[in-house]
Amino acid sequence: MESDGFKNLRILIVDDMPAMRSILRDMLNSAGIEHIDEVEDADAAWENLSSSRGLEFDLLLLDVVLPGMSGLDLVRAVRSNPHLNELRILMVTSEGRLDHVDEAVRCGANGYLVKPFTDERLIEVIGALFGRK
Repeated sequence: MESDGFKNLRILIVDDMPAMRSILRDMLNSAGIEHIDEVEDADAAWENLSSSRGLEFDLLLLDVVLPGMSGLDLVRAVRSNPHLNELRILMVTSEGRLDHVDEAVRCGANGYLVKPFTDERLIEVIGALFGRK
C-alpha cells in the first residue's frame, strides 16, 4: 500500500490510547510515512504546535475525546493561529454522531474518520486532504 506521494508527510498523532496511537503509526508506516510524532493529549499537542515545531507538521490526526483540552478545542486553537493555516486536521474518532461531525467541520477540521477503519481508507482520506489519489 506504499505511496511515494506520502513519504515526506510529517504527522502528529493525538490520542489518549497508546494502542490506538500504535495502530495509527503502523497504518501510516505501511503507506511509507516515516515522519510521525505522537502525544497523548491536546495540551501536549498544543505545546508542540504553538512552538516553532508546529511548522514541521503537515497533518494532525486527532481524537475528539481527550483528557483536558478536547480535540475540538485544539482544532479551534490551531485555526486561531495564523502560522498554522496550512496544517491539515483529520479527526479520527469513535464519535460518529452527525452533530460531532458538523461541529468538527465548523471548528475547522478538514476531515473526519470514524473508527474502526482500514489502512486503505485512512490513506484514501489523507490523499483527499492533500489533493492526491
